[in-house]
Amino acid sequence: MNIAIIGAGGVGGYMGGMLAQAGHRVILIARGPHLEAINRYGLKVIHRKGEFTVSVEAKENSDGVGVMDLIFFTVKTYDTNLALKQIGSMVGDQTGVVTLQNGIDNHDIISKSIGNNFVLPGSIYIETRIESPGVIKQSGKVVRVVLGELDGSITDRAKNIQMSIEQSGIQCDISSDIRKSLWTKFLFIASLAGVTAACRERIGKLIDRVEYEQLLFGTMKEIESVARAKGVKLDGDVVSKALDYVKTSAKDIVASMHVDLESGRRLELESLTGVVVRLAKEKGLDAPLNELLYLILKPHAGGINKNS
Repeated sequence: MNIAIIGAGGVGGYMGGMLAQAGHRVILIARGPHLEAINRYGLKVIHRKGEFTVSVEAKENSDGVGVMDLIFFTVKTYDTNLALKQIGSMVGDQTGVVTLQNGIDNHDIISKSIGNNFVLPGSIYIETRIESPGVIKQSGKVVRVVLGELDGSITDRAKNIQMSIEQSGIQCDISSDIRKSLWTKFLFIASLAGVTAACRERIGKLIDRVEYEQLLFGTMKEIESVARAKGVKLDGDVVSKALDYVKTSAKDIVASMHVDLESGRRLELESLTGVVVRLAKEKGLDAPLNELLYLILKPHAGGINKNS
C-alpha cells in the first residue's frame, strides 16, 4: 500500500517504521532536525524485540506526494487544523484516513474537512517517543491499534487496513462501536494524564496512596458520566477495570501530557481535560475534579519551549 503518516513523532514514526519494514511504501510528513535525520540516515526504530533502520521518504509537506491508499493522522491534537492543510491532495476516492490521536473528537474535525466517508476513527495503545532526531523508541508491553467505521459496519476497507497493520507486527482490532472504544481509552488516558501532570509525578508513585487513588477514580467517574450523557454505551465496569489496570499493570506508564509538561512543551490540555470540562457544562453535569486539574494545568498549556 501507499501510506502517508501525517506527524512523524513517537506514534507516527513508530507506525511508519513498522509499515515500511513490512514492505509498504511510506511517506512521513515531518519537520525540523527529525526530518533531516530521517532523510540522511533513515528512520531507526528501537522496540521490545530489537531494532532496525529503514529508508523512508520524509517530507515537510505533501507537495507532489499524490493520492495515497491510506493516511494515518498522528499529529498532536492542537496541530489538527494546521495538518489538515496537508491532507487534501493526498485523498482520493478510495483513500482511508485513520486517526490515531489523543482526545475524543478529532475525527469529527477531520470529517468536517474531508468528509465522513474517508475517516476511520482509531486509537493506539503504545508507549513511544522520539529518542533523538531520526530515532523512535517504543517501550512497554502493549502495542495495539483499534479502528472502525463511524457507522459500525465491518467493511472490506477496514479489513484491508487491519491486514496491513498486522503484517507489520502490530495487533489491530476492528471495532463495531468505535465511539465506545474511543471513550474507553479516553477515560483511561485523560484521567491518567490530568492527575499525573497536575501532581508532576508518575502514577506508580501515586496510586498506592488512597487519596490519589480516590482522585483518579473520581476523575474517571466524571468522564464516564459525560460519555453516558452523550449516549456512549460504555461497559458498566469500565471505571473499575481501568483503575484495576492502573494498579496492576500500568504503574510504569508515563502519560505524554506529563512528559510534555516536564519538557516545557505545549500541552494537549484542551483535548484531554479541557474537553471533559466543556462537554460536562454542555450536558449540565458537574465535573469538579476535572475542572480543578484543568485550572492547575492551564497556566502551563502553552509551554515554555517555543521550538517544540
